[in-house]
Amino acid sequence: MNSSTTTPAAIERQNGRVQPITFCRVAAAVFASMALLLLTAGAARAQTYSLLYTFCSQPNCTDGATPNPNLALDKAGNLYGTTQQGGDNSFTEGVAFKVSPSGAENVIFNFDTLDTGVVPLGGLILDNNGNLYGTASEGGITKNGKKPNCAEAGCGLVFQLSPSGTETILFDFVNSKKEGIFDGKLPYGPLLRDASGDFWGLVQGFGQATNGGIFELKTDGTESVHWFGGRKQPKFPNSGLVMDAQGNIYGTTNQGGGYQGGTVFELSASGEETTLYSFGNRKALQFGKYPTGGVVRDASGNLYGTTAYIGSNGTVFELTSSGTPLLLYTFQGQPDGSKPMGNLIRDAQGNFYGTTAAGGVYNHGTVFKLTPAGGETVLYSFTGGADGGDPMDGLVMDEQGNLYGTTLLGGNTQCPKHDGGCGVIFKITP
Repeated sequence: MNSSTTTPAAIERQNGRVQPITFCRVAAAVFASMALLLLTAGAARAQTYSLLYTFCSQPNCTDGATPNPNLALDKAGNLYGTTQQGGDNSFTEGVAFKVSPSGAENVIFNFDTLDTGVVPLGGLILDNNGNLYGTASEGGITKNGKKPNCAEAGCGLVFQLSPSGTETILFDFVNSKKEGIFDGKLPYGPLLRDASGDFWGLVQGFGQATNGGIFELKTDGTESVHWFGGRKQPKFPNSGLVMDAQGNIYGTTNQGGGYQGGTVFELSASGEETTLYSFGNRKALQFGKYPTGGVVRDASGNLYGTTAYIGSNGTVFELTSSGTPLLLYTFQGQPDGSKPMGNLIRDAQGNFYGTTAAGGVYNHGTVFKLTPAGGETVLYSFTGGADGGDPMDGLVMDEQGNLYGTTLLGGNTQCPKHDGGCGVIFKITP
């Protein structure tokens, strides 16, 4: 594989609140329209939305705070994930958790020392034996009690958690220019596991490797990285990698490409990188630019994803197997949502489900459904209060069609970690 990472482009978060409407200054027709809209949104919330868990419900946030995207779901309906903050000691650098179908939370593991890893920035994946796998963005190898690289925090690691919560470190990143080891640092996003049991994920780097990379960790513990680079090449890959039956990987980058607006790429099983589409062409801005979620692939090889910006609200796009871009939907902001940041999921009928980080009735994001023909339905608009706000992740669906996800903010708005709340886990029945 090629050898050459960097900080992904900062993601803009829209936390502003909709200003109160002065009804006496609004025309009667506008008043009636808004009233109907709010009544409809309220009815939808009552019918479809339930709050499963509110983080920082325990003193000092020992139950975790600020949940990461990408929940894992087992056959019994239990949800698994990680938080960026919270835990049981002074580090308060995140936990791995389990939430039952009834909403009872159990902390599986505390990321509370550098040796065990801290600050997990991705979700978890689950195997058939109940083991969980993920990455910690910092911590790892120590020499005489000090981190050899990546300043004092360590370069991160890949871990396994047994069903009982015992951690096994599968790989420690070193990324030492001095030692000539460029294996990556600051792993982020969820892992992808192939049929052979090998893991794939995303890393950053430094020096010549400043555009991010995709790492492969084999079952024997050996690791290699495909680095992105070059002026017109993809930069900063996003989470949400998918793999086809031949071992080719597909994903997006939020920068780079021929027009510097991000890309859809393919990494072949032999390690050859191909840019399938470059966003940002002024003659094709209707497709958006700066994708921040990954892609979902159908049986015909068509790819679907989102961009965070077209104007300011974002799109849902399709890239056909022949490389033709198609526009499925353009977000307007209110009431349909703005800035879809997470990954899409697709049901057996070809409908798509996702979240927006902003927009909606209250400007704190939405959960939406999009038909194959491009018809959008807002399933829920977040208020930013007890129900959560600013979802930036994809969703997971159970066999009954129920949707589950997390919000970055909202929930316990008095939590000490964020003035806007420490986030929630929610359930929606379409």
